[in-house]
Amino acid sequence: MNIKITSPQGNLLTSEREDLEKKLTRLEKLTRHYGDKADLEVVIKKILPQETGEVFSAEAKFMIPGKDLYCRVRAKSINTLGDKLKDKLRSLIVSQKGTKITHWRRMTRIFKRRRRF
Repeated sequence: MNIKITSPQGNLLTSEREDLEKKLTRLEKLTRHYGDKADLEVVIKKILPQETGEVFSAEAKFMIPGKDLYCRVRAKSINTLGDKLKDKLRSLIVSQKGTKITHWRRMTRIFKRRRRF
């Protein structure tokens, strides 16, 4: 899995970037069967102006063969942003994984139903 983290405003430190990559590499367990074909692009922005503290926004695009998954997350710190992003991407990957049924499996299911009647 290839991970690309960008920040157009340039407000991301190298230590924060490494922490995000470390958290997001845990998703490789779920995407092993895609290998190097899976790409994850994350864009992190600081929402301006805010009256109370800093608020960060992250937009992730997870590209796997046959489907692209998108998610957006907001948080008050980079660490919580990474946790929320990882959890949301995990749930999207798991839900997509369960709905993927091959053509052959669908056709055999149809033939089984017809055969019973």
